Amino acid sequence: MASKTNVLNIALGRIGVSKQVANVDTEQSLAAQTARTFIDEDIRYVLRDFPWPFATAYKNPALVAGTTSVNAVSDWRYAYRYPSDCLFVRRIVVPTVGRNDPNPPPFRIGRDSEGRLIYTNQEDAEIEYTYNVDDVTEFDPLAVSQLAWKLGAGLGPSLSRIKGVVEMCMQGYEIDKTKAQSRALNEAQQEVPIEAEGIRARD
Repeated sequence: MASKTNVLNIALGRIGVSKQVANVDTEQSLAAQTARTFIDEDIRYVLRDFPWPFATAYKNPALVAGTTSVNAVSDWRYAYRYPSDCLFVRRIVVPTVGRNDPNPPPFRIGRDSEGRLIYTNQEDAEIEYTYNVDDVTEFDPLAVSQLAWKLGAGLGPSLSRIKGVVEMCMQGYEIDKTKAQSRALNEAQQEVPIEAEGIRARD
């Protein structure tokens, strides 16, 4: 299991810095101090950039406004509170017996004086979303690798002597992202399109 310190040391190795960090949270070295500037934002960046299975969550967000007869706002019937542990709303879920709806209900993110909102016309909405996993030990190995590449891109200009280090790191990031996409497909059961299920039922 990787820690933030492990991720930093991977990043340092990739940008040609041999000196390792003992504890990213407490060490006062330039590498540790610089990493503390980037790493939390980089964690959120990596989580938002791909629908990681390990960060997938479902929730019925709290209804803020709207009824079947009175719209929350002119454009949308309902307004739901954006969950505090949510980094990215992927879709509104509808009951389809374990199958993804090919045409999920539309939604839009907005806000009021209390914070962010999810606007939609879906009653009793349930969302699939990316959970804010702030504990790196829970990350998939490919997510750890992507995080190290992203962190390396931030550290490179001040710590590395490698020419084009930022571009190198972001290229590595994209390569790992492609691998993650393939692995995520392999780790899920293939979904049967809803239309195909209807056709099969008539056979």
